[in-house]
Amino acid sequence: MKPESPTVSDALPLVAVVGRPNVGKSTLFNRLTGRRQAIVDSKPGSTRDRAYGRVEWQRREFSIVDTGGLSPGADEHFLKLSKVQADVAIGQAALVILLVDAQSGLLPDDEALARKVRSSGKPVILVINKAEAGRRATNEFARLGFGEPFPVSAEHNEGIGDLLDLITERIQAPEIHEVQDNVRPIRVALVGRTNVGKSSMLNRLVGEERSIVSPVSGTTRDAVDSEVVWQGKPYLFVDTAGIRKVRLLEDGADHVAVVQAKRAIDRAEVCVLMVSAEEGMREMDATIAGLVQESGRAVVVAVNKWDLAKSLDKTAAQMREEFSYRIKFLEYAPVVLVSAKTGMGRKDLFTAIDKARVEWSRRVPTGPLNRCLQDAVARNPIRFKKGADGVNLLYAAQIRVDPPTFTLSVNREGELHFSSERFLVNCLRKEFGFDGSPIRIWLRVRKSRSGPQSFKMRKAVPRPRTDGKPSSGRDMPVESSSQFESPKSRIDKRRPRRS
Repeated sequence: MKPESPTVSDALPLVAVVGRPNVGKSTLFNRLTGRRQAIVDSKPGSTRDRAYGRVEWQRREFSIVDTGGLSPGADEHFLKLSKVQADVAIGQAALVILLVDAQSGLLPDDEALARKVRSSGKPVILVINKAEAGRRATNEFARLGFGEPFPVSAEHNEGIGDLLDLITERIQAPEIHEVQDNVRPIRVALVGRTNVGKSSMLNRLVGEERSIVSPVSGTTRDAVDSEVVWQGKPYLFVDTAGIRKVRLLEDGADHVAVVQAKRAIDRAEVCVLMVSAEEGMREMDATIAGLVQESGRAVVVAVNKWDLAKSLDKTAAQMREEFSYRIKFLEYAPVVLVSAKTGMGRKDLFTAIDKARVEWSRRVPTGPLNRCLQDAVARNPIRFKKGADGVNLLYAAQIRVDPPTFTLSVNREGELHFSSERFLVNCLRKEFGFDGSPIRIWLRVRKSRSGPQSFKMRKAVPRPRTDGKPSSGRDMPVESSSQFESPKSRIDKRRPRRS
């Protein structure tokens, strides 16, 4: 493979969970991984893409993949696409979990799936879900020919520990190894509105049909994680569902998909905001850009479908100018022109991601930071929203990274005016860079040293001089204020109080 081509990193043994729709595959997947990663819904066909996760049990680990429901006679569009994804997962797996439903009993679809899994030649564990406390008969499933069925309840966490023991024994799961920070993958979230090419871009980067691609709006629901290695550096790309307005969401699964997309933004280090060159900038693009800005994550803007630029009569300069005009608050983000269909701009995208991640963790020395901000304040004094005058910058320091956050010590309380904040941020960017990374500025009020003191004030008394000259105030030693009390007051203090 060419060195500039991305490769998928998969070193752990893989366990695939397959079954017909609504048998609890996503619930079992979430139970084993310990995360609510897969969408759980009573409506069939909620899971469409392959969702990968990592399971740790008794100091051992393995990978697991959740697949869409398989129904051999289904004609629904997405069920057919899910079948292709499930076939790929079975082919990659070292062990297959065939999940059936104890409530519904043995159905013809279960028998058809059993024949399909048996033809793959992979070892199979027959797991019966929704068998709470063994109250339901499970003998009929022995007819499938995979040995004694294993009853569990994924929702109530019954039999999960024994199932994990069986899985780790069957696949000889390796021991957990600690991942060093220098080889930890960069988490990248592909975000944007519907039908801008996020899944197509993920498939192009991974080099396979990792996510289902369809012209139907809202195809992607689960946040799909994929590990990619580019020029020896690991990345973890997360394909998210297209974020839409609430009134356009059709069912509960769509609502959960949008929530998971927002969670993926919070878990990411770099967000790739994808927009369409064919449709141009839309209002929803600005809304999603605001979500990325508020999350404090590094951001790269990828203008997809740039292979259509000639037919659209658009130039790169015009596209960048349009983005800067429509989304001014994100003008620090680099704009990369890409095409998920042809692979154009893929190298530039990885370069922009690496640079944004470095700038997101940049730390500035205190000395140059204070000189930069003092010069900026000398040209344009700090303003508060309520118009307070006489605001002085006493000291500045960087208190954290990811994103870079600075605290300014000032002499007055108040809220920084947005124009002053923008001016200071622009000065920091001009001096130190921070391309692709947001900047946070906090204020801290430091009281003046000439204010009220906490210690007890003492009075000065004349000190006798040996040169015969009169004593001055500078020669006065510090004594207790009790020496200035009158004799009467001293006598009054010694008098006992009358009862």
